[in-house]
Amino acid sequence: MKRMFLCVMAMAALAAPAQAASLLNGSFEDTPGFSGKRNWQVYKELEGWTTTRGAGVEVQSNATLRGIDAVDGDKYIELDSHGRNSNSQITQAVEFQAGQYELSFYYAPRTNRGGSNGISYSFAGDLLGKVAGPQSLYKKGQWSRVSTVFEVEEDGVYDISFAAIGRQDSYGGLIDNIAVSEVPVPASAFLLLGGLGAFGWMRRRKA
Repeated sequence: MKRMFLCVMAMAALAAPAQAASLLNGSFEDTPGFSGKRNWQVYKELEGWTTTRGAGVEVQSNATLRGIDAVDGDKYIELDSHGRNSNSQITQAVEFQAGQYELSFYYAPRTNRGGSNGISYSFAGDLLGKVAGPQSLYKKGQWSRVSTVFEVEEDGVYDISFAAIGRQDSYGGLIDNIAVSEVPVPASAFLLLGGLGAFGWMRRRKA
């Protein structure tokens, strides 16, 4: 009976979710000093985010570009902005526990200029992916959800980064509603663990 109890405890421990990573200000609504008279503003730092390359992050509101409204709230960002040599990168340090996570965000090309709307996204300095438009999947001014799954091998604080790539012409990709969520352990893993535990207990009883 004791071994069965230990098996159940092990399953419960596996079933308990790791502490979800908490990414701040993923929709860029926390923007001190943003003026209603000016529909965009460039920041070197925002709640949760720091500019790690370039001139800064340009926060835009629903009134900035005709026909483009935020996915969540009334603000979103552009990283290729604010004059020449303007490709910027923003970074946030996030605390993770070991496990699998999904990084998701919404992306829209600002213009139909090829090679001008690219965005890369990284975890702990390692490239997770790139997105660019316009193309069949990503059309000018239309939001599309982008996501990727990555592995965190050890508990710790790791950087999540987004960067403008391509032509530096102050017209770039738009980003909104960035989120990080834990990928749950498949139910089959619980069944396998339970089966192995019960099998071991039965063998010990026969012995």
